[in-house]
Amino acid sequence: SWSKDSEMRRTVSLKSTTIFYALKALLYNSHMRVILRYIVFSFIAVYFTRIFVEGFTLGRGFFFVVIAIALLNLFSRPVIKITSLPSKGIGYFIVNVFLTFLTIFALTSFLPSVRIETTFTAGLLNLLNTLPIKNLNPLQTTIVASFAVGFIFNFLMWVGNKKWIGKHCLKSFK
Repeated sequence: SWSKDSEMRRTVSLKSTTIFYALKALLYNSHMRVILRYIVFSFIAVYFTRIFVEGFTLGRGFFFVVIAIALLNLFSRPVIKITSLPSKGIGYFIVNVFLTFLTIFALTSFLPSVRIETTFTAGLLNLLNTLPIKNLNPLQTTIVASFAVGFIFNFLMWVGNKKWIGKHCLKSFK
């Protein structure tokens, strides 16, 4: 009984050490950190868009949408640079919103749990009730959802810019 306990502790210790070193290698690899950043920022963008735009229902397809948006944003900038489209600024944002729109529209046809329904502008983020209450058809709801996903994702990428964090924030901690 005593030898079984010590052997089991050693096995659990070995497994936890292996998991620790695997996570350490994963997080110290710069490529994996970039991919993880894109997935986390896409998760946050899709999650808050789902809250703000009531007609954007994902169901079980939530993680598929997150991975699709992450891959789209990961590979869109290099492809846009090759095709000589704007890769910075408002031009990039417009192209990114259009590509996000196409991705969400394609996912609605492949995944039955991803649905775009009619929504009201009163359900959207309405600043001081200045917008009149209006029905948005599914196409308009998809445009609003893709705009929200693109805006939130690009805002998080701007805030999480490694150069900006390294120059300004980390100096105060030294």
